Amino acid sequence: MVSLLFTILFLFGVPFVLNKVLGFVEAHIFRHLSKKVIVFFLIGGTLLIEVLLSWILAERLDWDFIEAHFTIGFLMFILVWFMQFNEWLGNKYANVDN
Repeated sequence: MVSLLFTILFLFGVPFVLNKVLGFVEAHIFRHLSKKVIVFFLIGGTLLIEVLLSWILAERLDWDFIEAHFTIGFLMFILVWFMQFNEWLGNKYANVDN
């Protein structure tokens, strides 16, 4: 049970930490690079993180890699969707306040 809780916290904690790190990297490093290079690094980094998280989940829960990869992909999709939904909802609240 503790292992599952740690894995879930790890899966949801990593995106928030990466968001802070990415903000710093964008402000100090990416502003000197072209748009194509930035997109290449972001896509490559995302794929690397997804595979790494899939491998960790598969090892910790004794799953096949493909099961863990599907789960991580689904969780990342949900996380991105919730972040976009939260932004849309925040904009609606801001419009109501105005």
